[in-house]
Amino acid sequence: MPDSIHALEAQRDDILRQMTRLGDMRKGSITEAFRCCGKPSCACVAPDHPGHGPYYAFTTKVAGKTKTVQLRAGSRLNKFQREVDAYKRFRALSEELIEVNQALCDARPEPDAASQRSALKKNLAALVQEEIRQEVEGLLTRLLQGASGAVDLEATEMAIRSSMHHMGGVLLERVLAEDLGYRGPSVNCGQGHQAGFVDYRSKRLVNVLSDVQLRRAYYHCAACARGVIPGTPNWTSSRPRSPRGCGA
Repeated sequence: MPDSIHALEAQRDDILRQMTRLGDMRKGSITEAFRCCGKPSCACVAPDHPGHGPYYAFTTKVAGKTKTVQLRAGSRLNKFQREVDAYKRFRALSEELIEVNQALCDARPEPDAASQRSALKKNLAALVQEEIRQEVEGLLTRLLQGASGAVDLEATEMAIRSSMHHMGGVLLERVLAEDLGYRGPSVNCGQGHQAGFVDYRSKRLVNVLSDVQLRRAYYHCAACARGVIPGTPNWTSSRPRSPRGCGA
């Protein structure tokens, strides 16, 4: 299975590379025609005569209307032909790309719960580490700027404590942001009715670390005339503020 996935990914990459090399393209078609001039004395009236020409025309659709450009043999016709050919090749490659992507979707296994948790931890760790790095750099800059004289122990302690609280708040906010509480277009309100999804709403939560922003999906039950917010944690150690627009 992994070999098949790698082969399909390589095929997809090759198709995308071909697309980038197509250059200018023009949607439409070029037709070639021979015509009789209608003069009785002209040779074109003979049954075996193909007619005058060839004459070329480029035809395309613009805003639902047919647009035609008359062309003559030469550099302009050659340019139009290259662009039309590039578009046809683009369409063919697009179909190939869709087929390969569908095959990839079928071949790629669904991630198990352990893999999802592992990926979540890695992403979260990377985000938090960057936040911590910036906070520590800022803290050191502030502390070292005032280190020329006597160290104010209380001020230094307070600055460090404030930074640690801020980093803890960042971690908490990132963890909470992993589940926005969306459970589909409707959820059970808890009283046997269906509450419909309205939008996402936010609130500031004051906790022992720092203020954090909580964003959750908001559902409303018309039968109960109350709101439902799935995935809301049990705030046993926090004092939530309930601003307008976020609550039952």
